[in-house]
Amino acid sequence: MTRWEQTGKIPGRVMVWTATQAGAFLDFAEHDRLHPLLHFAGHWGMRRGELVGLEWADLGLETRRLHVRQAQADDELDDTKSEDSDRHIVFDEATATVGRAWRKAQLEERVAWGEAWEDSRRVFTYEDGRPLRPPYVSQRFDLLIDRYNVLRQRRAAGWSVEKIARHHRTAEDVVRLALDGPALPPVRFHDLRHGSATMLLAAGVPMKVVSDVLGHASSAFTSDVYAVVAEELAEDAATKISAFVPRRNRA
Repeated sequence: MTRWEQTGKIPGRVMVWTATQAGAFLDFAEHDRLHPLLHFAGHWGMRRGELVGLEWADLGLETRRLHVRQAQADDELDDTKSEDSDRHIVFDEATATVGRAWRKAQLEERVAWGEAWEDSRRVFTYEDGRPLRPPYVSQRFDLLIDRYNVLRQRRAAGWSVEKIARHHRTAEDVVRLALDGPALPPVRFHDLRHGSATMLLAAGVPMKVVSDVLGHASSAFTSDVYAVVAEELAEDAATKISAFVPRRNRA
């Protein structure tokens, strides 16, 4: 991250946002049609194809349960990547609230399109109800990151908030979100999955639960993939237990 800020060069194939960066991006993207999809990806580590293939029948907003049973990697809907990828996710109330708002917005689009609406049964769609194409999701994600950083560059060049908003035809409050937030390194859409895993681990979620949420074959595989994070958490735990146990003479 430090190297990217200094040189602009991506230090590795995989870069993971911090929780602060992820939150700033989701705040910035809140008015975009893909925000609900990005929220599910950033919080629960779902793959792009799983999000595109998700149907309303598999999403329970009242029960806060989600069944990942199919995916669309290209143009064809298919089963999940593996047997382990077929999984249930228990999500939080904030995610349910995002889902309810999106369902209401999609129903309004359905009414507006009338007979031209295509009932694909998908959760995330284009305005006319057609299923999203996976490449479009990644392209839109990249565009939002670029826009966020360009707004910050305009400010660094001395532009006022009002001028930036006019030039980019966006609301001033959206511009301020980018200006008040941290710089965002150019991660891939799939890196949201890695970021979700690291944040779940950092939040103290057990490795086995994180493995189940991601649909990995085993918690051992999850541990191998995120070994660095696991090591950092172990060091943190070691420090905390030492501070927690009362001793009369502490070095």
